[in-house]
Amino acid sequence: VKAIEVKDKPVSFNDVQIFGKKAIDMGATDATYVMVATQQERLDDTRLGSWADGFGLSLTLFYDWNSLIHQSLYWAATPKREAAKFAAIRIRDRLVAVEAHPDSIQRWDAELQTLRGATTP
Repeated sequence: VKAIEVKDKPVSFNDVQIFGKKAIDMGATDATYVMVATQQERLDDTRLGSWADGFGLSLTLFYDWNSLIHQSLYWAATPKREAAKFAAIRIRDRLVAVEAHPDSIQRWDAELQTLRGATTP
């Protein structure tokens, strides 16, 4: 079982621990926290990792979309180019579905434009 949390506001060390504990309580063994706020400070990844290890939880932290995307594409079962197109559309759809702040969607669209030099899906 895997758990993921995405936040577009600054996240604290304690916020990640609360999420990690919820993930553990749900039976997750892998958890990912994506922190994409422009004002997000770097957390103590080593200390959070050690904390999570103590509960048998593998914790991965991402501080931006690019890191998440690169890792996802690397591990995708489909060719990178196809996986990238599919993921970009699905992520945008999900942002809209969860009623993400319009600024978040605009940032996502801007990132897509930068990567491909075209209009967004």
